[in-house]
Amino acid sequence: MTTKRRLKRYIPNLSELEYDLQCEWGTECCVRLNDLKEFYQHLDEHLSNYINQYQQVPKEFDISSFIRHVQFHGFHTKLKYLGMKTCEYHHPNIPPCQKSSENRNIIPDLPEEFRCSWGDCQFTNSHAQLFYEHVNQHAGSDICRWIGKI
Repeated sequence: MTTKRRLKRYIPNLSELEYDLQCEWGTECCVRLNDLKEFYQHLDEHLSNYINQYQQVPKEFDISSFIRHVQFHGFHTKLKYLGMKTCEYHHPNIPPCQKSSENRNIIPDLPEEFRCSWGDCQFTNSHAQLFYEHVNQHAGSDICRWIGKI
């Protein structure tokens, strides 16, 4: 059995999954959305509003890195939701985590765009969701052509 098939046994069917994604942009926004694309668009609105507040962005402020950081928070929110749904589906008797949620959103520094290393593909993107969707299109062949370290 391929790794892909084994994973499908544990991960809820994404086409049937109804998301419930809560915006975590500060304490002032409590929007919840059921559509992943709408959720990412909502985050992009926050980004635009935040960036447009500045007449002139300070030189030391890396705007590309900031955008990538915020977009990764959205991707991370999706991953947390999928993890929760996977646990609910396969282990419904396990109670929810009671630990403090203070550290739940620690994400890695992302100084560079995501770069596809599949064969001689030159695709790059700042958005993790779009990057992984792109790589998944390559992976449909079941023959790994990733070059270098994963």
